[in-house]
Amino acid sequence: MYASGRLKRCLQLLGEASWCGVQSSLYTKGQNLTDRRCQFSKKIEFDLWMLGKLCCGILSQEI
Repeated sequence: MYASGRLKRCLQLLGEASWCGVQSSLYTKGQNLTDRRCQFSKKIEFDLWMLGKLCCGILSQEI
């Protein structure tokens, strides 16, 4: 139950990141985003990358 809750929150955050264009070509190149709607810094981008790895870990445990 706890893992499912974490997974749901994880996917929600990844969805928000995707909306902000974090998973765009700019993000994969590690460049700064210029979209004013999003205040992502390098630190937050790295956190989201780690969050993605965490989601994959949770998914593999759920299966």
